[in-house]
Amino acid sequence: MNLPDIYISSYTPTLSALIKARFAVVHRTAPPNLLVIGQPDETLPEVKEELHRIQKFGDFVNILVGKGANHQTVLSSLQQHPWAHFACHGHLNKQPFHSSFQLHDNKHLTLLDLIRARLPNAEFAFLSACHSAAGDILGTPDEVIHLAAALQFSGFRSVVGTLWAIADIDGPNIAEDFYGYMFRELGGIGDFRDSAIALNRAIQVMRKRKGMTIDRWINFVHIGA
Repeated sequence: MNLPDIYISSYTPTLSALIKARFAVVHRTAPPNLLVIGQPDETLPEVKEELHRIQKFGDFVNILVGKGANHQTVLSSLQQHPWAHFACHGHLNKQPFHSSFQLHDNKHLTLLDLIRARLPNAEFAFLSACHSAAGDILGTPDEVIHLAAALQFSGFRSVVGTLWAIADIDGPNIAEDFYGYMFRELGGIGDFRDSAIALNRAIQVMRKRKGMTIDRWINFVHIGA
C-alpha cells in the first residue's frame, strides 16, 4: 500500500459541503483556540497521554476531561473554539442521527446535537474516536451520515475521522505528529487547510513504527477542505 506516498487523500459527504467549507475563509494572526475533549477509562488508558501531548503545543489548548466533559459544557465550549479534538468512545447507532460521542457519566453527544448546535466559528475537528467516519452499514449503506460528516454540516471546514475502532496506543502518537505539522511554523498559528497534508505526514510516520499493521494506519481519513 504505497498510495499515501503518492497522493494526499481527502473526502467530502457532498459537493455542496466542500464548496461551503472553502467559502469565505478568515485569515487569522494568532493560534486558534483548540478544545480537547477527553474521556479516559479502563479501555482507553492512553487518552491521558494523548491530552498531555496536545497540551504541550501551547496555552491556546483548553482541555475538558472527566466530569468537566459533560454534555452542556462541551456544547457550550464548542461555540467558543474554532478547533476541537475528541478523544473518547464513538458509537454507531441503527438510527444514524443517534450515533454519538460518549461523554462523562455515560452521557452521549449525538449527531443530532451537533447538527443543531450551529457552531459559528468552527474550522477544524479531529475525531480520535472509534467509527467517527463510518457510515450506516446496517440500514442505508449509500447514505453519508456519520459523526465526521455531521461536524462538517455543523460548520467545521475540515475533519479527521476514523473508519473503525482505534488502537488506543496510536492516539497519542498520531495526535502529536499531526499537530506537530499543523503548528510547525514559528508562532504556531496553524491553518485548517493544512490538515489533509498533516494527516498524510502523520500516517507516514505511523507506518514506519515497529509492529504497525495496515488496519491501524489506514483507519484515519480526512474530510472537507
